[in-house]
Amino acid sequence: MATVVLSTVGAIVGGPIGGAIGAIVGQQIDQAIFGGGKTHEGPRLKELDVQTSSYGTQIPAIFGAMRVAGTVIWSTDLIERRKKSGGGKNRPSSVEYSYSASFAVALSSRQVARVGRIWADGNLLRGAAGDFKSETIFRFHSGTGDQLPDPLLLSAEASGQCPAYRNLAYAVFEDLQLADFSNRIPSLTFEIFERDEAVPLADIAADCSGGVVGGQSDAAVTGFAAQGSDCRAALSGLLAAFPVQLAPDGAQLRLTDWTGSGEVTMLDDPAIADGRERIERPKHIRDAGNRAPAILSIRHYEPERDFQAGVQSSRRVGNARNELQVELAAAIDASSARSLADGQLLQRWRNLNGLSAAIAQGEEPVRIGNRVQTGTGAASMRITEIEHQRGTTRFVAREWSDTPGVTVTADPGRNRADPDLAIGETRIILADLPATSTQDPGKPVVVAAVAGTQAGWKRAALSWPDSERVIEIGQSKAPATLGHLLTPLPAHSAQIEDRNNRPIIRLLHEGMTLPPGTGSIASFDTPVLWIEGEIIRYAAAEQIGPRDYRLSGLVRGGSTTSHPAGARAFLLEEANLTLIDGVPLPAGSQLEVEALGSGDSAPVSDVIAIAGQAVTPLSPVHGLWEKTASSDHRIEWKRRDRLAHGWADAADIPNSEGADDFAVDLLHSGDVIASWQAREPSLLISTADWAALSLPPGAALTFHIRQQGRFTISAPLAIDATS
Repeated sequence: MATVVLSTVGAIVGGPIGGAIGAIVGQQIDQAIFGGGKTHEGPRLKELDVQTSSYGTQIPAIFGAMRVAGTVIWSTDLIERRKKSGGGKNRPSSVEYSYSASFAVALSSRQVARVGRIWADGNLLRGAAGDFKSETIFRFHSGTGDQLPDPLLLSAEASGQCPAYRNLAYAVFEDLQLADFSNRIPSLTFEIFERDEAVPLADIAADCSGGVVGGQSDAAVTGFAAQGSDCRAALSGLLAAFPVQLAPDGAQLRLTDWTGSGEVTMLDDPAIADGRERIERPKHIRDAGNRAPAILSIRHYEPERDFQAGVQSSRRVGNARNELQVELAAAIDASSARSLADGQLLQRWRNLNGLSAAIAQGEEPVRIGNRVQTGTGAASMRITEIEHQRGTTRFVAREWSDTPGVTVTADPGRNRADPDLAIGETRIILADLPATSTQDPGKPVVVAAVAGTQAGWKRAALSWPDSERVIEIGQSKAPATLGHLLTPLPAHSAQIEDRNNRPIIRLLHEGMTLPPGTGSIASFDTPVLWIEGEIIRYAAAEQIGPRDYRLSGLVRGGSTTSHPAGARAFLLEEANLTLIDGVPLPAGSQLEVEALGSGDSAPVSDVIAIAGQAVTPLSPVHGLWEKTASSDHRIEWKRRDRLAHGWADAADIPNSEGADDFAVDLLHSGDVIASWQAREPSLLISTADWAALSLPPGAALTFHIRQQGRFTISAPLAIDATS
């Protein structure tokens, strides 16, 4: 195990709230909670932060449903795996490196229920169904008070030194493959569910304050991330955005809605004096208009846009130019945020009007938040300041809105979400291919075409099950284009373009496509298919259904066999085919390869018989038999090269075997009756040599011509003749 890093984690909410109470009691509620004319109110709301691993980083307390970046609290170094491939004759070897990492990420400083989706570098790593798009082992610890240490961390740490991180929700990734993330640990964000229903503000306030804040409110949020230096910092954004108020209530604070009835303080015509103290008549207050904003914006997390930050604003027509932005670290929908902005802007402008008055102290105490009622039925006001004097109580009341604002509909904006594509099951096809480049491989070329039944599949781990063990081959490449014949493909000459058959291929899923073709079968970039061992070029592919393509203009690559409906097929694209290397590939043997993708419960496999097509010369073509004027028998043919692809005008075909060397057999009734060796693509049999064969006149004969290669001999070209 590589070097391990551990971080200390501490909670950031709860504890004494005396400072918050002291900041409110005896002061104007508007300033203590709403902050007057500040540019920003509430902890600065950030876009979804990247995860950190710094010592002392705050771990938020999550309520409801939120998306958080988390903090890395434990990790290994990158784990390097080395795979060597190639190294055959005339072929340099290559070394491929792959990397993985194991690490733990702290998510919430209070217990949560579950993890939903996970994003890596902004792209979906774990879907809503719990399926991972990249290979890893994942464990989630919900943050209970009695949770045990994670087994991976426990195995890596010294005895007694591994923390259980109780009361801390965290996730562990074991051996996360990093090929999709430029071989580094990606920046992760997590969808966290503390509960599945909305969270009342009263519950959040009570939990964050350790029960010091009580009361009731109808306000609720989808989710909330509590963080800050103290309870006041954690709750300030909520109190600045929602139509609620706090008032002292003994040793506690009482949370109520604006629309609540509350206690009433009666303001009748005051007496001229109370004892020796003269009580002044009530005075109306009108603050300057620049104390209220012209624009009030609420920044929040938008659930409909995967919890990305959103902004909803309310504007007031007039000369005021102030702009106020409320930072709300909560998840609410766009329409709710717009309604809150409208209500808060209206409230702040109403707060400019107020009343300063004094009343004689009586049995009923005057409290912050009390509604003020006058005999003349003045506008609705609430007490925001209190000053106790000898025998009298002075207070300031402000106009207050009894409604939080009109419900409106707002657009959350466009969400460019990474599609949550299902992975499906892995499918694998092994193929023994001819040489795929002009470089001689010197040994059989066996590839694995691997893909999934759904568009979310990325790759699979390949292995070779030996008789006693399983040998790891490595990761498959990008998904290959796999399918099968929907209609049969009859046999056809391998030497003539097939213009009659138009087979239909059905691909694994709608996310796969076939190239439309170049219209020519002679160009170097003509699409090529493998269909059950036969290499087929096609001039055109017409899409006739979501997964179906009709092929036309075929060149049958060296095979005249037919293929039934259901025959497997894949597109020959080198970038998407995994070369099977590092395992024995003797000609005539069988090879089995297993593939295990992240969506598979068990490996799938394919078995192939090794023929060694890459080192086997192609059979000659264009055979001709004739009798010359002198009654000699002449046979001619054209050789082909296993490393030559396509046709090039005015260019000789290269000779990968070093020299022309052909074996010619003469067959009668299926038996070989004569053999010759030819050093050029022709053979002349003299009349005398022919007569020595003692063949009956008019006998049906067949010549078989094979090219001898450096590794093996080709299949025969058959030329019919008569004696």
